[in-house]
Amino acid sequence: MLKRITYLIPPFIGLIVAVLVYVGYRADQDYHAEKIHAQVVQSLNESRDSAIGSGVHLISAMEAFLKVNPDLNQSQFSVLANALLVNMPAARSLQLAKDDTVSHAYPSWSADKTFGRKLDQTGPLALRTLLERAKDTGRRQILTPDEDALGNEEIVILAPVFLPGKSLSEGYWGMICIHLDAAALFRSANIGTADNVLIALRDKHPQDDRDAMLAGDPLVFEMSPLGRSVSVPSGEWLLAAAPLGGWSGSPYGKYILGIGLLAMVLIPASLWAVAVIMLGRLKDRERYYQLVHNAKSIIMRINMDGDIVFCNEYAEGFYGYEPGELLGKPLVGTLVPRKMLEGRSMRRYLSRLLMDPTAHPFNETMNVRKNGEIVWVAWANDSVRNKDGVSIGLLCVGTDITDRKLMEEALRQREKQYRLLAENVTDIIWGLDADYRFTFVSPSDEDVRGFKRSDVLGRYIQEFLTPASKTRFKDILRMLDDLAGGQGSLTSVTEDLEFTCADGGSVWLESHLGILFSEEGERIGLQGVSRDISDRKLAEALREDVERMARHDLKTPLGAVIGLPNEIR
Repeated sequence: MLKRITYLIPPFIGLIVAVLVYVGYRADQDYHAEKIHAQVVQSLNESRDSAIGSGVHLISAMEAFLKVNPDLNQSQFSVLANALLVNMPAARSLQLAKDDTVSHAYPSWSADKTFGRKLDQTGPLALRTLLERAKDTGRRQILTPDEDALGNEEIVILAPVFLPGKSLSEGYWGMICIHLDAAALFRSANIGTADNVLIALRDKHPQDDRDAMLAGDPLVFEMSPLGRSVSVPSGEWLLAAAPLGGWSGSPYGKYILGIGLLAMVLIPASLWAVAVIMLGRLKDRERYYQLVHNAKSIIMRINMDGDIVFCNEYAEGFYGYEPGELLGKPLVGTLVPRKMLEGRSMRRYLSRLLMDPTAHPFNETMNVRKNGEIVWVAWANDSVRNKDGVSIGLLCVGTDITDRKLMEEALRQREKQYRLLAENVTDIIWGLDADYRFTFVSPSDEDVRGFKRSDVLGRYIQEFLTPASKTRFKDILRMLDDLAGGQGSLTSVTEDLEFTCADGGSVWLESHLGILFSEEGERIGLQGVSRDISDRKLAEALREDVERMARHDLKTPLGAVIGLPNEIR
């Protein structure tokens, strides 16, 4: 389950990264769009305020002054106009037409040309039409950009002046007429290109088939622009603005997508690799844990002070301690006695072992369980080193050899007793391997036959038998094979065999032979016990000679007696 969850984490993280990349991309696009929108709106508002503010404020100020001082002379007008037009470079001229006849003019050099000119009788038809409309409605009128006599586009604003306290017809004082340079006005209003924003101006409701475009590039109105209506005395103008490069996305979007795509690939791949490595390490760690804690061996780690810093579960159970009870305790004095049976100091031995584990990679020590029971453990030792190669402790792997030690001690005792018996008995005890070569012979053989043990061991038994006994030995082997097949492993026979002696003679030995079997039931050799019966054999031979002689001596006279009657007859 953990493995499946771990492998699902990288795709899940990849999905999260994809969502974050998309959110970041959309946030960047939205921020860029909002930034461009705010920039366009700011430019649009600034342009609108500049466009309508300059001329209208001038006319309003002049209209208010005339209502207070309708008998304004030319010199006063010049001072007032100079003060009002000082910050308005787009204004070409300012005229006052009392009763529609030009009575005041600015700049002063144009006064001679314009004084006495009747506005309702001279000038373009469009201007005269606006003049009548202004008088009838009492509202300001504006003549959209048109070429003057010099071929320059200008904007003409007409504002009727009515004195307070009188009716519309009686209170009409005259007309204020201001001529504005269209190019300069639009330039001061940033119409065109400003701060990477395209701005254009057109008449919202053009009249008399006039060109609707007033300023700027007509392409702006095809770029989904932001628009603002500009109220002018003669109607409405439409001010539009759009980004220089259009409403394009953020320039950082492609980088965000590229980096995000790279992150979507690298992060899950890296996490996948880390997950594989971690799972592999966890698997190795689990195997190591199972190996260490389930191994039927004592595994311990000793630091340079001789204290136990790690031991597996088997070690704790073997010594009879609770989990974790051995950690931090000194090895010598807890599990290993301070002195061995022969008096050797184990603390000193452990110190030498910690300094040079290669000197004693294997050893066998007597250990003490928690209940005081003595056990024997065979240790395999190796040093534990840090990254710098400095020895920081000792790793010990032990195997319980208590049963083997007890068996070895029992075998030593039994061997001691056997050797005492074999070396002091008068009978000859010998053993043969599967090829009938001597593997053991008791010292009494040298007393009987005169051969030393080194002369006998490893040689075939047939080399020490007389020819007749060799044949008999083969018959004995066949007999033992037959007995083994019918009776099992408990088969033995007793036969008299004649062995050769070191001095060239021979000796008769009554031999009790038995087959030796392994634990698997395979024959591995013969075991024999022989007794010298040479005297008995001599006695038996003498008896046979006496009997033969007696039979011969009795047979001769009896033959004469038996044959005498025949002779007499």
